[in-house]
Amino acid sequence: PALESPAPPPETAAPEPATTATPKPKRRSLRRPASAALLATLLVGGIWLGTSSYLTETESGSAAKLPRTPAALDPSWTTRREPGMNATLALPADYKEAAREGGASDPPRVVVYDHDDTIQIRLTQWDKAPGSPMAQAQKAHATWNGYSGDASTQTTPTSFHGYEAVLADTTYDMDEHPTRVMQLMILTSDSRMYELRVDMPKGTPDEKKGTAVFKSTRDRLEIENTGSD
Repeated sequence: PALESPAPPPETAAPEPATTATPKPKRRSLRRPASAALLATLLVGGIWLGTSSYLTETESGSAAKLPRTPAALDPSWTTRREPGMNATLALPADYKEAAREGGASDPPRVVVYDHDDTIQIRLTQWDKAPGSPMAQAQKAHATWNGYSGDASTQTTPTSFHGYEAVLADTTYDMDEHPTRVMQLMILTSDSRMYELRVDMPKGTPDEKKGTAVFKSTRDRLEIENTGSD
């Protein structure tokens, strides 16, 4: 299926074609904790994505606007400062850390929080962006589509605290393991890149929970100024 995306702004350069083939990653079950080995498998092919309906309902358009001020924190939520990433992540208090890896000498940095092996919140950070947010979204669509050829992705250019960003919403593997992944890719002015991602089952009550978690986590995400922004 074709990538459903509004035309990128004139200043957005088209992504360069990949110079090496991307190996097809193994299928991940949402109902398994993400071990370090599994996390490495998940990162094959770079950044990944999630569907179109949620963005269409709430933030459709060629330049969706996201809140500039973090939303007030619900008492059932907690904040997790990620000092290595220069970011603070807000998430429901019952989500537990499932995996963590990466560092300055082994980018990207990744942390995964999990709820009942069903919904996962993931934050990924690169010290040097591997491409533009839109290029990463397009690469992600190709990766998801490699599972069963049925990935459907909508991308929406936006901004996040003044930074260039793209919202991406994908469904894939609808016949065997219907999955939805929602992402926000952010490019800072000093060329760092962040990816906030929530994975969830598609077509179950957990999908509604997952979309709400993505929106709330996104609205509360804080990225620190490193002094070179």
